[in-house]
Amino acid sequence: MRRSAVRIRSGPHHPSKDVLILEKMKKRNCSGCDECCRYVAIELDKPTDQTDRQNIIWFLKHKNVKVYIGFDNKWYLEFSTPCKELDRKGWCKDYDNRPQICREYDQKDCTGHSLSSAEKVCFTDSKEFKKYLEKKKIKLS
Repeated sequence: MRRSAVRIRSGPHHPSKDVLILEKMKKRNCSGCDECCRYVAIELDKPTDQTDRQNIIWFLKHKNVKVYIGFDNKWYLEFSTPCKELDRKGWCKDYDNRPQICREYDQKDCTGHSLSSAEKVCFTDSKEFKKYLEKKKIKLS
């Protein structure tokens, strides 16, 4: 992913958070960041039974997939996959005709410009999810 930024791991107070320091501003508010165009996230029902939990394990067995709990306490399934309309510099090739969801996206919600994480809890593989269930004393079978 190309962007005009440097990623620095934060100190011990926030070990899981990345701080994004922008080097320069560009014409659009995005400042060269195309992070919102590199994934699709859909809301999931909170897992309440074994079938739900097994489905999450199955999701997490796939590449470029994560499941997370947002600060709104909602569960999400995220696929890391870039928009087909991105050019090599990370700009939309069809900006004037972009979908409404893109038009309404608020930069203040952008994790690329935020000093905090977008997720309260994030699972990138099934082992992390199983550990979470163990910690919560939720059985898988």
